[in-house]
Amino acid sequence: MSLLYRLKSYALWISASLLLCLLVGVIQMYVREITLDGVRSIDFKLIQRLLDKQSKVDKAGVEAIESALNTLTRSSGEVLFPLAVIGKRGCIENGKGPFKHHLCARFPNAEAFEKAIPSRALSAEDGVRLMKLGQQYFMFHQLQASEAWLLGMAGQYTYAGKDGLSRLVFFLRYRIADGLFDSDSLRRMANNSWALWLLIITISLAGGLTLKLKHHAHRRKYLSLKQQQKDLQKSWVESKEKSNALANQLKKKDHQLAVKEIELDDLYEESNSLEQQSKTSQQEQLRLQDEITVIKNSIGELDYELRLSEDQVLLLEDREDELQGADDKQQRKLSPQDKNTASLNARSDLERLKKLWRLDQKWSRRQQAEADIAPCDGKTPFTVTQAFIAFENHIEDWVIAINPKRVNEDSSFYSNIEYLFQQGLISPDDKDLFHGLRIRRNEWFHQGRQPPAAIVTKLLDYLQGKNLKPLL
Repeated sequence: MSLLYRLKSYALWISASLLLCLLVGVIQMYVREITLDGVRSIDFKLIQRLLDKQSKVDKAGVEAIESALNTLTRSSGEVLFPLAVIGKRGCIENGKGPFKHHLCARFPNAEAFEKAIPSRALSAEDGVRLMKLGQQYFMFHQLQASEAWLLGMAGQYTYAGKDGLSRLVFFLRYRIADGLFDSDSLRRMANNSWALWLLIITISLAGGLTLKLKHHAHRRKYLSLKQQQKDLQKSWVESKEKSNALANQLKKKDHQLAVKEIELDDLYEESNSLEQQSKTSQQEQLRLQDEITVIKNSIGELDYELRLSEDQVLLLEDREDELQGADDKQQRKLSPQDKNTASLNARSDLERLKKLWRLDQKWSRRQQAEADIAPCDGKTPFTVTQAFIAFENHIEDWVIAINPKRVNEDSSFYSNIEYLFQQGLISPDDKDLFHGLRIRRNEWFHQGRQPPAAIVTKLLDYLQGKNLKPLL
């Protein structure tokens, strides 16, 4: 899927670049043609004003006219702007040999030309008029100093109108429809636009490479943040376990201290009731006082370590919030493909999490689903809690099913297991297993001590074998 996505991305990138080159070529062709048409109009007016002053049509006059017309002709004879002066007795046009546009052949004299002028010719500036004959456009003007006509091949955009919108509509309607993308037009487009195309392709490749490197850098930073979060979660779990262990030790020390203080108080009361304290009683009191002092010192050290450990947990949690904020910000900078991958991973985690509430889910699958999204420690508190609850309810329901009178009795988990054994319903091995699970259940519920993996496996296998469902 990743390879297919990359291939599609490259194809779209290349297609967009080529389309941009074509668009730039079309725009450049349009602007060039508009400019050439404008230049032709200006050239026509300049030559018109020059020839307006030429009244003689003798040999010198003809040479002057030919010289004026050939100013827009290359030395090779190629015509840049086809022009002709059409008089009563003849016609002169620029160009040589195969480069001629045969205007004089079409209009040999003024009479033939005047007959070809349509009844409604478009007017233009400075007395220049426009007309369309077939698929060709012409601008023409009657010279002031003679009865001759100046004729030039006009551009189609000059005929279309002066405003830009009319010319653009004309270009889209006729120029593109009449073969803009034929081989000759594409060749001329390439000759005029190759430098821009090369620039566009270079910028496109450089931009694509830069964007690719940028996405790679963002992805590396994103993965680095994910790894930092994973390492941080591992440190958090270790610090949390240490805090829990210190809290349990502190709880035991508090219990030991309470017991020793009760013993010392009892010894004081016993000594006070006697007229004279025995030497043994005094030694016992001193021993208890020493033990209490040691326990208090130990409690002070444990309390200090616990506060440090809890502060470490809080610092890690603050750091985790910072990393999560940086992760969210970095994720917005990823490429669409990487964003999609991150979204799919998050969705997969959510789907696995939702499976924890499915009643038809096997216990082993529930445990695996929770372990997949656990914070690096592989522990599954949700599954373990549900398993212990299901197991305890199973034992209680089993006992009540045998002896309904025990519903109203204040029976403990321990006594229920013993009752099943006394009734011969479980074997000695089952009894040992059940009591082992009971003890681990008490440690889990009351001390938060995670049961060993082997115990959890036995518990889940037993529940699965009995086809017992979770309550949640």
